[in-house]
Amino acid sequence: MQKNTVSLIVFIGLFTSVDTAIAQGNRLLTRGGGNDALEAIADWNVATKLSLENTIPRTPPQQSQCVAPDNIPIGAFGMVGCWNFEVGSITDKKNMLVNNGDHTYWIEGYPTNLLSTNEKIRILDPVQYVGMKDYLTVLGARKRVRHFKVMTKAEKIAADREQREKDSELWIVDEKELKARFVSYVSSVVTLENIDGEKTKYRIARFDETSAARIRELSKSASKKKK
Repeated sequence: MQKNTVSLIVFIGLFTSVDTAIAQGNRLLTRGGGNDALEAIADWNVATKLSLENTIPRTPPQQSQCVAPDNIPIGAFGMVGCWNFEVGSITDKKNMLVNNGDHTYWIEGYPTNLLSTNEKIRILDPVQYVGMKDYLTVLGARKRVRHFKVMTKAEKIAADREQREKDSELWIVDEKELKARFVSYVSSVVTLENIDGEKTKYRIARFDETSAARIRELSKSASKKKK
């Protein structure tokens, strides 16, 4: 093992970040925020890099790639590799508690046998927020923290496909049935995504009345959520 690197040889997966959380959430975590480039590089250099990939990037991820853990919705994925975390305690072979400032998180998925308490780490794989986790401290106090699972590429692809299938609806386009999930409706153009992740644009006039009404309903709902 190279210094400051833990390489776990499984290919890294891509992720879908939460757009509305990037701008707000990146300010919640301490240090390495990108405003001071020298400080960000210094933080990067002292941290042990954790990845399920067999190569480690030479420079830290860009802020635009990251989202704060507190702003990742349940079931969603995000990248948190822009910041250092400190190992608070190791609970077993694949679970640990990590801290960033006043924030504590439960991380599942990395082998912990090469890590130690108080060690600074960078999590370079996408993580999925799976829910809240209860645990007992060494003093017997009960605590509840956000639980994140590190994802392999195969797991991420499977989870993405499952979510797309879950979100899909039946549309009538050009008098033919089409199963896909709604992505957006802008300037009379509808974007749909099929189960394989392929996005296609259609003019709203190509849909039947029921489908067109549903598209406008979903678009209106999405606009309200952004406000």
